[in-house]
Amino acid sequence: IARAVPDVPSNIGYSVSGDGQTAMFSWSAPSDNGASLIGYRVQTSADGVTWSSPQMVTSTAFSVKTGGAGSALLFRVSALNALGESALSSPQLATVKGLVPQTVRVLSAGGQPVSGGSISWSASGVSSAIAYGLTSNGQIQFPAAPAGEATVTLKDGVLPDGDYVSGTFKTVLGFSGPASLRLPAEPSTGVTVINVQTPGGLNLPGATISVPGVTQTTVVDGVTFTTPQIAKSGASDVNGNFTVSGFISDNSVVNVGYNDGVIVQSVSAAITQPLTSVTLPYAPVVSPTSSSATTTAGSVVSVTLSASGLSGASIAHLRSNSGTGSMRTLAAKRGVAVTAILPKGFKACRAQRLSGLTGGQGTVTLKFCATTTGVVTFKAIGAYATGHFQVFVNGTVPTSVIGLIASTPSLGHAEVSWTKPVFSGGVAISKYVLTFSAKGQKTVVAQSVKTSALVSGLANATHYNVSVVAFNKFGNSVPSSIGVSVA
Repeated sequence: IARAVPDVPSNIGYSVSGDGQTAMFSWSAPSDNGASLIGYRVQTSADGVTWSSPQMVTSTAFSVKTGGAGSALLFRVSALNALGESALSSPQLATVKGLVPQTVRVLSAGGQPVSGGSISWSASGVSSAIAYGLTSNGQIQFPAAPAGEATVTLKDGVLPDGDYVSGTFKTVLGFSGPASLRLPAEPSTGVTVINVQTPGGLNLPGATISVPGVTQTTVVDGVTFTTPQIAKSGASDVNGNFTVSGFISDNSVVNVGYNDGVIVQSVSAAITQPLTSVTLPYAPVVSPTSSSATTTAGSVVSVTLSASGLSGASIAHLRSNSGTGSMRTLAAKRGVAVTAILPKGFKACRAQRLSGLTGGQGTVTLKFCATTTGVVTFKAIGAYATGHFQVFVNGTVPTSVIGLIASTPSLGHAEVSWTKPVFSGGVAISKYVLTFSAKGQKTVVAQSVKTSALVSGLANATHYNVSVVAFNKFGNSVPSSIGVSVA
């Protein structure tokens, strides 16, 4: 007669005592497969992850203490005979009736907390009456919910990289710890900076950039990921950078073009995150030799620009299309024509010189009168004008605050920090004013003399736009803004 280990115990059931403190599990004895049963090993789990040490029993029943009202417990059992042990039964979930606070925690695929958004639960015939937001540690404690299998719905939770996530998830409420929901990995997420340079390694503003195939929303395993803003085409800034935001397909390329008024250059390169560098084949470059100056209103400011790359193959793109001469010869004899572009608010003065040609040393000095704090840019004919010149004028309003960071540490609260302005206007910063605005909600205004603030009185499960303005005795800066999803 063939003999083997027992079959798996079946017909597992449970009952709960009237006071909810004890759960009684029972099961049917399986086939012993030719060798008499000698007992059962039972295990329980109060958190759905770790199991108790196996405990030997001889009957087909086992009692265990519960966590009280609104708690959940898992049970599994195996059978033994002289030849060995059966496989474990599928876990049996036991729940104790009652409504108690239940905690849910939402984590990214990398284990980082998801914050803000709107989260609610539903179970058999019952559901959360209102939605809440996740705090900075990714948790929310629902005031009252039953134990057992539940559906949790998350809308526009904020991932660590600032993207939003929405989805519906199955979980179990009532375990001893939070019900943790782990999101699937977000594909090709985050932002990529495209940096455009000339052959000499200088950053190139004004280049046109396009990245086909960038999308704002993508779905993975039923979970929707959304980036707040999508940017897949535009022009490089004064530092030669353009930030691509959205979901980038595998094997994507960036197309870069530049028209200097003489020729148009086009380059394609593979996207590499988080930075893709693209170098155009030809120069030359005209750029300022210094980056900033601090002065008083009405003073004459001088800035010297230097031309490089005016020899060899890099000059090839300067050749005239007219056939009447060579731009290279023109550059050698007359230099490169450079013009300063003044910011709004600057006024003309007798000493100013906004245009000129680079001389025998490849440099040109331009002059203008400083009226207010601002950024001067440059353009050049037949060459790349790169870089900018920052003018700081004492006795003016401060520049904008930088490095804004915002989070939601608890329900109805937001914590905001920032770095003081690069230029204070030549006097002390007196205060910072924070303004929280959201559609359909009352605007909340707060003040701080520090570079941080904890603000209360905000609406739950609401996404706010936060602007921070620096004040000195001459007035206020241009606002700096950031979004925050309040729990």
